[in-house]
Amino acid sequence: MEYNSGKCDRYSIRLKDFDYSREGGYFITVCSYNRKCIFGDVINGELNLSKYGYVVKIEWIKTANIRDNVELDTFVIMPNHFHGVLVLSDSRGTARRAPTRVNERFSKPVSGSLPTIIRSFKSAVAKRINELRGTPG
Repeated sequence: MEYNSGKCDRYSIRLKDFDYSREGGYFITVCSYNRKCIFGDVINGELNLSKYGYVVKIEWIKTANIRDNVELDTFVIMPNHFHGVLVLSDSRGTARRAPTRVNERFSKPVSGSLPTIIRSFKSAVAKRINELRGTPG
């Protein structure tokens, strides 16, 4: 099954000048390439994950396991997209970091920031799925 979204223009919904390394909960949505339904099939109202859907699940869980400042809340994998709630916290206990504002820019990732975390997640998922499919990219 394929998703036909028609022609649409992409634009950023990020808040201008917002510091995405700030503590707090963030709702994440990530779509599959071309919104193809590769993560699983809905059967009797429940999603049965494909091997690609399991890659998404494993890499999402690893996201918190490899980062001290990340906690995961609820998440759901759909046939062609993923929703999750990710919580950024101060990984140094009660010590508060100095109020430095470093906005993420192209080719200038900010360690521990939401865009950097999600970029790493998407990259790991894409790499593993491409390996399973035998496709480049």
